[in-house]
Amino acid sequence: MVTPLVVILVLSESTSGGAPGLVKTLAGNLDRQQVALTVRRAGRLPLDLLEPLTERGPVVVIEWESPRRASLRAALRPKEWTTRVVEFGAKDPLGERARTLGFATASMFPHWRPTQPGASASPPEVTAFTLDLVPPATTPAATTPAATTPAATTPAATTPAAATPAAATPEVPRAPPSAVVVAPPPADAPASAPPPGERRFRAGVVAVAGTPVVAGGGLQVGWCGSRLLCAGLEGAALTGPLASAGGTRVDVRVAAFLELRLPLGSDVRPLARLSGAVTSLTVRRGDEVRDRWLGLGTLEGGAAWTPKDGGLDVTLTAGATVMPPTTILVRGETVSEVPWLQGHLRLGAALHL
Repeated sequence: MVTPLVVILVLSESTSGGAPGLVKTLAGNLDRQQVALTVRRAGRLPLDLLEPLTERGPVVVIEWESPRRASLRAALRPKEWTTRVVEFGAKDPLGERARTLGFATASMFPHWRPTQPGASASPPEVTAFTLDLVPPATTPAATTPAATTPAATTPAATTPAAATPAAATPEVPRAPPSAVVVAPPPADAPASAPPPGERRFRAGVVAVAGTPVVAGGGLQVGWCGSRLLCAGLEGAALTGPLASAGGTRVDVRVAAFLELRLPLGSDVRPLARLSGAVTSLTVRRGDEVRDRWLGLGTLEGGAAWTPKDGGLDVTLTAGATVMPPTTILVRGETVSEVPWLQGHLRLGAALHL
């Protein structure tokens, strides 16, 4: 008795290349004598729009838009959804990530495992589609997914149940939602994905140039809760000449920052950065030294470049710094005036560890 299984792929440009391997692995680990597999590509859809499909048989939505993270939303019973998340290591090839997702999806249906994994039919073709959301009671049998599924290679004459999936579904033993786990793949599969949070820590260097004429560099450390949001600490030292001859200015800053990156599905993404800092401003002229402690705030915008492996992170931003206006005197003579608004450029490079 054949039961329809609908798998919907939500992919991005950076992950669409893994679709053939994902489908091949999934189809190879399902018994074609028991399940008629339909695989389609679509954009993001509310789960309630997919609920009519769950009346016919199980539905799995694989959302894999970030190369490092995928979610499996499964309705193993009508209108009962459960979600599991799979995260990948930064150095895992795209093909291995796709195979891991194929094994993880197949593990939801242990009762449909073939006697010899990998011996199933060729995987179905991945094509664009528009979902047919007509309720099962009014859907003509000729339009059911099993009738057009490339993976169901058994002739139609020998699989009459495929044309009437609604009647067959109640008799199929489905795994309870608690059984939906990212199980370890078979021995010939790639190693399981690393646990969430791995490689979230980053450390790197920064170079800064600004007005008045100052330049310097420093170090930064941070923690990224996701590929979109990072927070951390940065220390930098900047120096430059004073307006008066023979004098120098040194700024030593310690800042806390928060970065937000917009998801555009590419390696280069817009970046907004907000930080607050405490700085020690030291002015030296001859034998005279003056110190000031100041607070400042910075707002920046720019771009971040992160390759697909996720190990390197390069940022370039420009912004404005606001601080209290300060005048420094030496023997009654003004040697440095710090304006309340300053501009700067910042280049950073960090490694995710």
